[in-house]
Amino acid sequence: MAQKYLSLSELIEAIEERQPSDIFLKVDEPPLFKIKGKIVTSGLPRLDEQNIFLLLQEIDKEAPHLLSENKDLDISYGIRGSDGKFGSLRVSALYQQLGKPELILRTISRKSPTFEDLSLPPKVRELIVHMLGHESGLILIAGGTGSGKSSLLSAMINHLVYDYSNPRHILIIEDPIERMWGDQDLDYESGSVRAVIDHREVGKDTKGFKEALKGALRQALDIIVVGEIRERETTELILQAAQTGHLVISTLHAMDTAQGINKVIHFFEDNQQESIRLQLADCLIGVISQRLLKRAYTIAEQVALIEIMECNDKIKRIIREKVDRKKINEEIEKGKDTQSFSQHQRELKRFDFIE
Repeated sequence: MAQKYLSLSELIEAIEERQPSDIFLKVDEPPLFKIKGKIVTSGLPRLDEQNIFLLLQEIDKEAPHLLSENKDLDISYGIRGSDGKFGSLRVSALYQQLGKPELILRTISRKSPTFEDLSLPPKVRELIVHMLGHESGLILIAGGTGSGKSSLLSAMINHLVYDYSNPRHILIIEDPIERMWGDQDLDYESGSVRAVIDHREVGKDTKGFKEALKGALRQALDIIVVGEIRERETTELILQAAQTGHLVISTLHAMDTAQGINKVIHFFEDNQQESIRLQLADCLIGVISQRLLKRAYTIAEQVALIEIMECNDKIKRIIREKVDRKKINEEIEKGKDTQSFSQHQRELKRFDFIE
């Protein structure tokens, strides 16, 4: 009797039913789901190596070959729901111990979140909306892995699409694409189109972030969204775009505002850093940093802890001279257009959101 393998459609059906944030597929184990921060069993059958490769092939025909060649792979898989909206799976494929393949899937909701969905404090919402009103410059979103950077970025795009009265041309460059903004996200019935949105996925639509950014500088764009700042050349082009009439929004791995600014500067050699500090001080609109904390009185739910800094003349001067972590933290603590992690933490404790 032929062995029955778990199909991608069966896996997606279980995902739709249980609504996990992450799915772990390992050899000789059943799929595991992460739901509200807690890893639980899925109730699905145990997987062997062939089944994992079959699932990967259903996601992308070329993926098994690319995984064998590169030993790790990041791709996305779009899903259209019954409501007509797109969701997706962000797929990380890799080889773990003893050369066995493993898939780690992260679900990206069909519904793009709003600032209200993310329970952002009113002050933070107001500051972000003010930042997004700029015609040009750079907005950075900093945080560690799984800190909610992608959700915050999506909420910011959602605001630009729905809540901004001036229609914009937006280019989104990601590796891989996490959420598709298609025709269903635009309001044609009102008689006007809110935004023109283009997507470019690294590896499929463009060779890399730097190649996509070089092309973007020749297009009639208002806003460029870059999934993540990872290296010097991309950073250089982002700064160029932010100084030549584009609003640029990007994320980077950093634990707070000061570390994020320093990370951007230290992508460059020592002899370039003074010039980069001047450029960054000239174009940086602000930095939003985020962490997730365990919500009080729940088993696994989390709440966002946010630090936000909109650049003022004092902060720009600190960046130009030398990024002094202590001085930046002091300005965030006492500034009017800022909120520190500790200030937000005190507020969350006051309202019993955290213990």
